[in-house]
Amino acid sequence: MRVIVAIVFAVALLDTFAAKQFERVAHRYPRHAGLFHLLGEVEVVFGLWAIALVLALAPGTDVGGGCRGSSSGAEGRRRRAPG
Repeated sequence: MRVIVAIVFAVALLDTFAAKQFERVAHRYPRHAGLFHLLGEVEVVFGLWAIALVLALAPGTDVGGGCRGSSSGAEGRRRRAPG
């Protein structure tokens, strides 16, 4: 899992530094200028790679595992009858 995260981070870092190149390409190819201008925005690139990182981590997480064995469920909330 760490290798996948490291690869996604490295590609995201390279892509972030290449954002200025996307701006140049946008001027060179006006047909797709909107897409290249979008990819030239560092904030957008960061957001896209954050989504990619979350999607890369999602298969390895156990979403329901945090509630198992805890007393916060229905069993923990039952009250005993007085007496």
